[in-house]
Amino acid sequence: MQGWGWEKVLHPDHLPRMLPTWKAALERGQPWEDTFPLRGHDGEYRWFLSRALPVRDASGKIVRWFGTNTDISEARAAQEALRESEARFRQIADTMPQIAWAAHPDGYIDYYNERWYEFTGFSRHEFGQPSWEPVLHPDDVQRCVDTYFACIRSGTPYRIEHRFKDRASGGYRWFMGQALPVRDGRGEITRWFGTYTDIDAQKRAEEKLEATVTERTAKLQETVSELESYSYSISHDLRAPLRGIQSFAQILEEECRDEIGAQGREYIRRIVTAADRMDRLIQDVLVYSRVARTDIALENVDLMALLNGILEGYPQFQSPKAEITVAFPLPPVRGNVAALTQCLSNLVGNAVKFVSPGVVPHVKISAVTRNKRVRLSIQDNGIGIDPKMHGKIFGIFDRLSRDYEGTGIGLAVVRRAAERMGGAILVESELGKGSTFHLELNGASRE
Repeated sequence: MQGWGWEKVLHPDHLPRMLPTWKAALERGQPWEDTFPLRGHDGEYRWFLSRALPVRDASGKIVRWFGTNTDISEARAAQEALRESEARFRQIADTMPQIAWAAHPDGYIDYYNERWYEFTGFSRHEFGQPSWEPVLHPDDVQRCVDTYFACIRSGTPYRIEHRFKDRASGGYRWFMGQALPVRDGRGEITRWFGTYTDIDAQKRAEEKLEATVTERTAKLQETVSELESYSYSISHDLRAPLRGIQSFAQILEEECRDEIGAQGREYIRRIVTAADRMDRLIQDVLVYSRVARTDIALENVDLMALLNGILEGYPQFQSPKAEITVAFPLPPVRGNVAALTQCLSNLVGNAVKFVSPGVVPHVKISAVTRNKRVRLSIQDNGIGIDPKMHGKIFGIFDRLSRDYEGTGIGLAVVRRAAERMGGAILVESELGKGSTFHLELNGASRE
């Protein structure tokens, strides 16, 4: 083309805009740049970036112009597609009930949807950290800032609960903030996309429920404490008239033996036996109440010394009535001597008692330490326990068998004492195959 011939291939819609800028550049002698579509030989228009520079002689006079036309159709199409994609994204984001936002790889937020501006009332030109930090609850600021930028640095998904100031009410509402990184083909983070979801109603309900649970738990504990005190008082007071029954029955038998005859003496024997059984029951209830009510001070306990003292103090634990072996050594534990004595005497006593007629009790006692917890195991060759009963035997007044003497309180005492020492009681057993009770406690601390 020569001269102004290129005007013929310029899209006619752009000629009125482009010609004045080109003529102005000619008059001023300044570099010129513009974009417009040019028609090819096939009649199709393609977009070009046109640039021109003046060439001057030694005196500064313009002697020529040199320029380039660069085909930018594909790049422009890509930009247009990107603009359309962003427009669709914004349209979708603006219809969301949540607040949506986007950020640079360094965490600088450069986009919010309409929900954000409706909620905060902020200007649409405020971005970055200053755009969201001021509306955070003062108690949540540092936690949110630290968590957010820690996720930005590590590239891990962001998730946190916090409060934003509500301009409509002037108060604060709870939100769930979440964000995910978007990566390119090389795995590099190119954007962050996130949302804030209003969870205020859920949080208020949780807080109300927690408060209700706390209040009812306190009331329940108060009621349980009152019942335990009441049961202790009643059980203690019952022993006085019971001792009177026992004493007068014995006096009646001794002083009126001939007058009452054999049948009368049998009735007296039954009265004394029933009174003794009732006394044992009351004493067991008192023990259970004492374990439940009394403050338990924990200390390091020499388990081996305590167990030896218990075994030596009960005749039924001695040979030939029973064969009890202890695997040495037993590690020290963190517990309470009185509570541990109740646990061990009950567990060993049950191991010796619940055997088939004519069978000599064989009891093995051992302990292992794992993760600072001591498991003391007491294994017997007794009658065993139906697995269906494993969940019931630790309840108060639940008895294993009516064929054996007992009040059904011993294992309940063991469970309560173990729990109050920060431990637990477990059982492994089958009918006819003996039982193994595991008393778990914390190991002794270094004082």
